Amino acid sequence: MPSTRDFAFLGCRLLSLLALYWALEKTQFYILSVASSTGVSLIELLGGFLVPIMLALADVALFLLLWFGAGWISERMVSGMPDGEREADWSHSKVLALGVTVLGLVLVFVTVPRIAAYVFAFAFRGHIDPAGLVQVALMLIISVYCLVGAARIAEIVVKLRRW
Repeated sequence: MPSTRDFAFLGCRLLSLLALYWALEKTQFYILSVASSTGVSLIELLGGFLVPIMLALADVALFLLLWFGAGWISERMVSGMPDGEREADWSHSKVLALGVTVLGLVLVFVTVPRIAAYVFAFAFRGHIDPAGLVQVALMLIISVYCLVGAARIAEIVVKLRRW
C-alpha cells in the first residue's frame, strides 16, 4: 500500500486537475454567455463577466498551487506524524475516510461557485430562486459534514458492511 505522503501527493494532484477543469468550463461558459448577450446594461455585462472570470482565475491559481506544490503540501501534511504511521499500511476505514474527505472537497468545489452566483444574483437582480438556494445550502452542509466527520462516516460504513 502507498504511504500517507503518497496519498496526500496524489490527492493534491487530482484536486488540481479538478480545479483546472472547472476553470476551463467556467471560462468557456461565461465567454459564450457574454458574447451572446444583447440588450444588457454595462453594469450587468461587467458584473456578469468579471465575477465569473475572477472565480475562474482563482481556480487556475488553485490548480497551480496544488499541482506544483503537491510535494511540499503532502510533506507538511505528514510532518507531524511518527515515522511508523507515515509508512503504515492503510486499513479499509482509513481509505474510506480519505474517499469521504475527497467527496467533501469536491462538493465544496461545486458549492462555492454556486453560492457566489446566488450572492451575485441577489446583489444585481434583487431576487433569488429559493429552491435552488435550499439545494446549495444542503450541499454545503453535506460537504462540511463529509470534511469534518469523515472518520465517523467511514466507521459507520465499515460496521454496516460487517452486519
